[in-house]
Amino acid sequence: MKWKDTAVVTPSDLLTPKREEDKKDDLWTVYNVIQENIMKGGVTVNAGFKRFKHTRSIRNISENIRVNTKLWEIVESKIK
Repeated sequence: MKWKDTAVVTPSDLLTPKREEDKKDDLWTVYNVIQENIMKGGVTVNAGFKRFKHTRSIRNISENIRVNTKLWEIVESKIK
């Protein structure tokens, strides 16, 4: 949805909470952790042989809306 195939972002990368309060397993908290990791960036990803990069935050408003809309559509399709 957001990154090209060159960056390896695993589900566990997106599911890792940044705050102690986000270490819950209810649907809403998990959704917010994923959303925050995508929108605010800072997720460490494998960029090849012994190279790691940090994802960048989304600052463009139209990209912000596009990613949030797509994320909501994915979640909505899974809970129906």
